[in-house]
Amino acid sequence: WLPTQDREDMLAKDASGDPIRYSNDYGFYGVLDQSIYRERGGDDQGLGIFLQFGGTPDDRNTVDYYFGAGLNYRGLFPKRDQDIFGIAAANAFISERLQRARDLEIRAFDPEDPESGESPGELQSQESVLEMTYRIELHERLALQPDYQIVFNSGGEENVKTAHVFILRFEITF
Repeated sequence: WLPTQDREDMLAKDASGDPIRYSNDYGFYGVLDQSIYRERGGDDQGLGIFLQFGGTPDDRNTVDYYFGAGLNYRGLFPKRDQDIFGIAAANAFISERLQRARDLEIRAFDPEDPESGESPGELQSQESVLEMTYRIELHERLALQPDYQIVFNSGGEENVKTAHVFILRFEITF
């Protein structure tokens, strides 16, 4: 991908003290998705595995690389051939430049200054997510998919507690 919007460097400044600006950004993302087991007589029923990887420059992005992996099973239960159960884990690695920029903010923070606001917390090196989902086909054109995620170090922030996220997705096919 290649967005053309200007981006500011998270750490480097020019001679006048303003952040260095880049005229674009870029990154890459890849997915490997493979069936590893097929049920006998089942069209596309069985177990699949996926791996994901992405990367971006760390001077202008919060996350500089990402890994994810998971399993999904179509037709896990009898007479529920199109339902899909999935589990996954993902890890987003926080840019080292962003971590250094936060360290500078922490050093510059003055707790005696009422205008300083809340103390900036340290950034962790990563955000991790565990996810479980089940897509229920109610009709050939209608599906419901509950999804539960546990997010550790959300945004890399040390002072943010573990988040529990529940999503309910409705799917209508025309």
